[in-house]
This record gives sequence, structure tokens and C-alpha cells, in this order.
Amino acid sequence: MTRRRSPVLGVLSSVLTVLLLAVILAPFFQVLQGALFPQAGGFSLLPVYKVFFATPEYLLVFWRTLALCAGIVAGQVLLSVLAGLGFAKYDFPGKGLWFFLLLVVMVLPLQVTLVPNFRMLEALNLLDTQWALVLPALFAPLGTFLMTQSFRAVPDEILEAARLDGASTWTALWKVLVPCGKNGLSCVVVLTFLSAWNMVEQPMAYLKDAAQHPLSVALATTGVRDQGVQLACCLLALLPPLLLFLGLHKELVQGIALQEDWAGESRHRGFYRAAAVALVVLVECTLLSTAVSREMAVEVKTARPRTDPAQGVHSLPLAAFHQEEDGTFLYLLEESEGLLGGERLRRTPADLLSMEEGRGFTTGLEERGSYVLYASRSLEDEALAAEITPGDPAPDTYLLWAPAGAELPLEAPSAPAAGGTVYLLPQEEASQPFLEEQELAALFPGGEGENCRLFSLKDGEAFASQLPLLGAAGVLLLVPLACCVGLCFSIGKRGKGKAKALWCLLLVASLVGLSLLLQRVAIPASLMPPETIFDLGYYGETFRLLEEGAAAFSEDPLCSETLTLLRQRGRVALLILAGGGTLLLAGIGAAGLAARKGPGKNG
Repeated sequence: MTRRRSPVLGVLSSVLTVLLLAVILAPFFQVLQGALFPQAGGFSLLPVYKVFFATPEYLLVFWRTLALCAGIVAGQVLLSVLAGLGFAKYDFPGKGLWFFLLLVVMVLPLQVTLVPNFRMLEALNLLDTQWALVLPALFAPLGTFLMTQSFRAVPDEILEAARLDGASTWTALWKVLVPCGKNGLSCVVVLTFLSAWNMVEQPMAYLKDAAQHPLSVALATTGVRDQGVQLACCLLALLPPLLLFLGLHKELVQGIALQEDWAGESRHRGFYRAAAVALVVLVECTLLSTAVSREMAVEVKTARPRTDPAQGVHSLPLAAFHQEEDGTFLYLLEESEGLLGGERLRRTPADLLSMEEGRGFTTGLEERGSYVLYASRSLEDEALAAEITPGDPAPDTYLLWAPAGAELPLEAPSAPAAGGTVYLLPQEEASQPFLEEQELAALFPGGEGENCRLFSLKDGEAFASQLPLLGAAGVLLLVPLACCVGLCFSIGKRGKGKAKALWCLLLVASLVGLSLLLQRVAIPASLMPPETIFDLGYYGETFRLLEEGAAAFSEDPLCSETLTLLRQRGRVALLILAGGGTLLLAGIGAAGLAARKGPGKNG
């Protein structure tokens, strides 16, 4: 007689399952919420931009950790297969005792083996090297246990048949045993990778140099005070394990259960394609982040404080005290420690006690510190910065855009522009490099130019000369993705070996070309956007204001030359983008048509 399941018990079981899943997935959704909604109720991709596009240190340590884990996985697989063969298919004295000891070591806590491993690595002089992480992980017993159990499930008759056919032990291992135990092998790969990717105690014990730490430990030494950036770093650390588990989760379950139901390459085609796309995107992000961090580094002019020992106060030029919505702040330029290298800005509140002869008096300053007076763009806490030394004054001409209704004390040629008025300010000499904030402060000491924009025509010409390179960079950013699409079309197709090799060759060539091109791109600091380098609206507004301002004073030779250069180089950039985009679409279409054809004759 079949017992009927109680409806109440079914509902209760479902509710408990949902609650359990909610508790388990709550940290993951909290990471997503914190990375994408860093401010209360506001969606922003700025933390993701900072991690994936503006800070190369994160991605460089990511690749170093990925290479470390790949080496550990490769060594663990090789040793586990060989040891598993010995335990499963050969008899030797003390076999049962050695296998029992293997199980004992496997259940020992990590902290028990940490000190003996430390002493052995110290004796081998391997501390503070990557080998200190690799060697202990290579001899982890879990992989040997799993491969032993997988090989024991393979009947001995299959090996005997292979030997009768003339196969050597090595051939029988890799042609018979390993294919029959692929689920167990996948289980070893996944568990070994996860263990290596998440290691924390070993790097902290074996590595004194923070520059050698893997991602799991390095992210704790960033010193970043922005919680959104911290959670975006968690997304970066989450990608490889999540992708690997989604691709091999069925093999992981079957390998633990000693079930062999390998469905072949077709079932993993989607995993291979997703992995290829993810790797290409991350490589492009790494190349872009190097260029972005270089271009977006804030150029600053600094000053050191003066100390009055009698009164115990420090003084700085008034320009160093930056008035913001939530108070008055100073920006200290200091060498960053931990994962993030280079000189960065530290935002500190300041109490302006008094003012005298253009200087402000306060307390609590670092006497040897350099404080920012003027910057090439908006100041931000923890931003990468570079101190500049003003060069010799050189001739330049300015275009000043003022919003409608602004009353400026200027006696200069003017003309109406979109949303305001543009002025032509010929200057016989101007400080170089051009710092907009400093020049506006010199023009309007009273602060009337706070909402104005100032353009150097020399910087405008430099910006125009970079437009074709920017167009080519835009195309080369899409070429690796197009090659990756072509490679994905050929994955899993018979007779596509040459096509795969061709797509891989084009992919590598396009990435190398992109890297070389990005090294040549140099946009003037005064024309960079305030937050993200991909703010296309800011570039469009800058280009429009420059073009309208130069056109309004076309009788001026320098304005006329700048206007002609902007239009010519702008057309060239658009042609490059249009032509490159057309070729890419044609290439992707051809790859798709080729992929629809039947399998070739060659397997």
C-alpha cells in the first residue's frame, strides 16, 4: 500500500527550502546590491568601473592568482592520477596502511599542518615565494582519494583488454582509465581550484611580502574606504569559481557519487563559450585599466605647510582649502600602501581658524606632507594623482564659456554660444601644463568663474590630434570580441581545427594591437571627464563647446586652425569607426554562416 504524502508536510518542506536558500544566497545578493547601489537608493556603476577599468592593480593580482591556481590544479591532477593508479590497480606492501594514513591526513585541520609545512619551507628556503603556496597544495590528499575511488570503479577486464591490444601502462592510463574516470577528475579540478582560490591562512603564514599575496588576501590590504569598491572587488573574486562551478557542477556531483555519465563535449559547449568570452573581456579590461589609470591620474599642484611653533598652528595657501557641500577639506598627496600603489589623495576635514595675506591657518597638518592647491579635474578621495612642476610660461589662447546670466568682469571679444556666452582670451604667456582651476582662480579671484569652463586651444589641438587614435581604439576594442564570437561558433564543430587556430591567432593579434595603440593615446588632462573616462556625454559637450567657440572667432588664426583640425580629425574618426564596424559585422556574419554548415569530413 502506497503512503500518501501529507500536503501540510509538503508545504512546510517548500517553505523551509525557500528560507534556507534565502539565507544561503543573502550574502551574494548583498554583494550585488552594495556594488551596484553604493548610495542609498541610487544605481551606479562607478564602483564596478573603478575595479574593472580604472585600477589595474586589482586585475593584475587577479591574473597572478589565476595563474597560481592553474599551476596548482595541473600539478594536483597529475599527482592524483598517478597516485590513484597505484592505490587502485597495484598491490604493494602496506597498501592498506598507507591508504589509511592518507585518509587520516585528509581529515586533519589545516592549522595542524601549517607549522610543519612552515618549518619545511623555511629549511628549503622557499618562504616568501610562490612555491610556498604551490608545493603544499600539490600533495593534498583529497585528489588522490577521489581518483583512487574513480579508478577502482573501472573493471580490471578493460585494462587487460587494453594490454592485450599492445597498450603500455602509460597509454592504458591516459587512454582508458582517465576517460573512464572523467567525472572524478572534474571533481578534483573543481575542488582543488576552489581550495587554491580561497586560501587565506597559507599566504598569511608563508608570505611576508604583501606584493606576493593572492587575491583572497590582497583584497583585504587595499585600504579602500569606499564600501562599494570593496564589494565590486568581491564580484571580481567571485567570477572564476562561479563560472567553473556552473560549467562542471554535474560532473562534481557525479564524481563524488562515483557515477560515470560523461555526456561529451556538446554538453559543455556553452561552458567553453562563456569561459572564452569572460577571459577575453577580462583581458580587455586589464589593458584598458592600465591606460585609464594613466590618463585619469589627477595632475595636481601642491604646497607644503608652514609651521608656527610659537602658536602651534600650520598655514597653507587659501587655494588648498576646498569648500564642498559637507564642509571644508584638504587633499593630502601621499604614497599609498598595500595593494594599491602610487601616489593617491587623502581627503581630510580642516578647520579654517583664520586667514591672513592669502593664507589659511589650521592645525593637525603633516609638516612634510604635500597638499593640493589646484588640480586638472575634480578631486576625489583615494584618486590616483601625479604632482606636476609648472614649466616655463608659453603663449596660449583661451576660450572661456560662461553660463547664461553670469556677469564676468571681462573686456574681451565675446559671442553667444549654446546656453551661454563664449569669450576669446588671448594670453601672451600662460603657465604650462594647463590647469583650468588655477587659471580660473587667476582670472576671477572673487570666485565668479566657478561655473565657467576654460579651454586651452593648445589642448584643443592635442585633443583633435588624438581623435583618429580614439576611433581606432574603439574598433580594436570590438575586434577581440568579434574574434571570440567566431571562436565560439567553431567550438564543438568537427573539422574546425584550422578555424579555431585562425580565430585564436586573430584574437591574440588584436589584443597586442590594442595594447600598443592604448600606449600612444594621450588626452590632455584639462579635457578629461570628472569621473569616468567613458563619459561620452562629457566628450560630446566638450567637442561642441570647442567647435562653437572656435567658429565664433574664426577670424583669429589660431581659432581657425583649431576648428579645421577638429572637424577634419572628427570626420576621420567617424570613418574609422564606421568602416571598422562594417568589417566586423561582415566577419561575424561570415563566421555564423560557416558555422551553420554541416560537420566536415575531418573529425
